[in-house]
Amino acid sequence: MPLSFTPYGAARTVTGSRHLVECDGRRVLVDCGLVQERELLARNWDDLPVPAASLQAVLLTHAHADHCGWLPRLVHHGFRGQIFCTSATAAIVPIILEDSARLQAEDAAHKRKRHAKEGRTGERPAQPLYDLDLVDQTVRRLRVVDFERPYEVAPGLTATWDFAGHILGAGHLLLAGGGRRLLLSGDLGRWDRPLLPDPADPPGADLTVIESTYGDRLHDVHADVEAQLAEVVGGTVAQRGALLVPCFAVERAQELLWHLGNLHDAGRIPELPVFLDSPMAVRLLEVFAQHPEALDTAARRRLARPGGPFAFHGLRLCTSREDSKAINEQRGPCVIIAGSGMCTGGRIKHHLDQRL
Repeated sequence: MPLSFTPYGAARTVTGSRHLVECDGRRVLVDCGLVQERELLARNWDDLPVPAASLQAVLLTHAHADHCGWLPRLVHHGFRGQIFCTSATAAIVPIILEDSARLQAEDAAHKRKRHAKEGRTGERPAQPLYDLDLVDQTVRRLRVVDFERPYEVAPGLTATWDFAGHILGAGHLLLAGGGRRLLLSGDLGRWDRPLLPDPADPPGADLTVIESTYGDRLHDVHADVEAQLAEVVGGTVAQRGALLVPCFAVERAQELLWHLGNLHDAGRIPELPVFLDSPMAVRLLEVFAQHPEALDTAARRRLARPGGPFAFHGLRLCTSREDSKAINEQRGPCVIIAGSGMCTGGRIKHHLDQRL
């Protein structure tokens, strides 16, 4: 049977990436993500249309939850193969899955309490999709691959990862087998961004499957991010206010610290407290420092700086709830960076409640 492709997620939706690739009777899954659209969350409880035990491997393009967050559920259903991914992705996946399991446990406890108070039951028992034990079973299956090197992921099927420029460790993926080549973009980044190499030129393929989440708009390639950020910080300081930044813990938080550090070092913003109030984002600072192979040249040069590539005077890393609550006592101008990036949960909601 020639190489074939069947999408089981992130088709006509944004999240829940799961793509089945078959070749000569072998099956692999490219990405295994959570569905995160609120109106579609019930899909996370559905079985994969093919038996999980029939999969030889899972290939991850990157470590965002909508690409890796359903992996423990796949293991629960009987998957026993290897999970191939780049080194940086393998370092981020456990952090993402542990956080997901914790949030699911908290959400389930909250639902049980609410249902008991209201004297009702939901459509299904209020329980998490998976727990930390399943996460542990899952991460044991991770196998690290290098960029730009082909790997046999199933008999007669090879896979090659190359830089996608999206988040640390992200790669677009070329699959070759049965005399055909299939290119899957994963999520794509932009050129000339800090921290990461530019997306690699895509190779030729018989079929290309490409992300299109923001494919209906043009980005301003000439935007000076640091000039815009300096203007916002300066305006906040002039008003003696606090700048609140809802931010994704993976990549966006680190990129923002990079820009703020540059502005601080150049004297383009006044010295003021900058709080990174996200335990996950703080953990990921170490991951960035430990994976120079996934960074661009400028970021690698700053790895030797005291405190790491993101450190600057005034930066305060907050991991505990006590650290977060103590920010309430901060008077005078400051910057507060916290999750979640879409203000749907996390510590940013607390800071908005305190400051608005």
